[in-house]
Amino acid sequence: MEVDLPKQIKVKVSQNKKGGVFLAELPDYDVFTEADTFSGLIFMVNDLIYTFFDVPKKLRGKIWYSPPLKTNLELNLPMNPILFSILTFPKANSNLNDVL
Repeated sequence: MEVDLPKQIKVKVSQNKKGGVFLAELPDYDVFTEADTFSGLIFMVNDLIYTFFDVPKKLRGKIWYSPPLKTNLELNLPMNPILFSILTFPKANSNLNDVL
């Protein structure tokens, strides 16, 4: 089984000023998702990545998106777009049977 994942995926996060909805975009792939809460957005970004890159369910516990510990939201700074990276397994572009 082979999954062709990049080693890093840019995630641009912003918050709608009117409705408070959180938006996440993968600008290199022109796809996006949204959630009512920041923690919900993390779940939605993972789901977006799993769906977009067709990651099999049995591998989803080994590949995940996680934002930095300190974000503008936690520091109560003005909400500008934030770029995050995806955490993946070391051999992201290799045969997954070799990793498992």
